[in-house]
Amino acid sequence: MALEHAAVAAWIVLLLAAWPYVQRVRHPATKMLAAYLVFVSTFSLVAGALFIGLTWLMGLTRIGRAADTPIGMVVFLALIFGVALLSARAYLERPPHQERLPS
Repeated sequence: MALEHAAVAAWIVLLLAAWPYVQRVRHPATKMLAAYLVFVSTFSLVAGALFIGLTWLMGLTRIGRAADTPIGMVVFLALIFGVALLSARAYLERPPHQERLPS
């Protein structure tokens, strides 16, 4: 249960600290609010899917006990949030879609 609480707390802190990061990394043609919303949604979806998948996988194997230690918990969360950060950054660096919708 401590892993879930640590994950939620780290997720909230990362999303609050992401505003300056998004300002620095986003494509110049992308508006700031749109870039932040893309970052938050991509980061949250990837981190959530990885957390659920890896927690389930650790439950099936006996590796799950490694996340009970503080060092194991930090490594587990760093792995999840690192991959989520890299995937969200990939979306931020792309130029915005310029094509008009059909009317």
